Amino acid sequence: MGPVLRVPDDVARRLEAETDLVEEIVEPDVIDVPDLELGPPGGSFLVLVEVPNDRFGDLVPFFAASHYAAERPDPCLLVVRDHKMEPHSFPAGPVTEAGIRAHLAAFAAYGEPGDRRPLLVDAAR
Repeated sequence: MGPVLRVPDDVARRLEAETDLVEEIVEPDVIDVPDLELGPPGGSFLVLVEVPNDRFGDLVPFFAASHYAAERPDPCLLVVRDHKMEPHSFPAGPVTEAGIRAHLAAFAAYGEPGDRRPLLVDAAR
């Protein structure tokens, strides 16, 4: 399976309807730690089919257009985990597509396109 995202419900609905990146929407209890989280606790957990070719660049417009991001929270709760699963929070300041894209480009490291690493909960079993 690809990366796991926790995103607001409006983002999850749009990603599922408008892209072919979503493999499934799963219950939170099957996820140990999501690879990427947007917004406060809650929302939907998505498993992507694979790592997008552009390292999540296609997701940026969906994140930036979300109701949550439109409110321009400061700080924006956007956490991405690197190849060591260390979390990196979005820096304080304005929420823009360019800022989100730069944050993901700096820290998102989930392997090559087509990476289908198992869910972390499954790996522990």
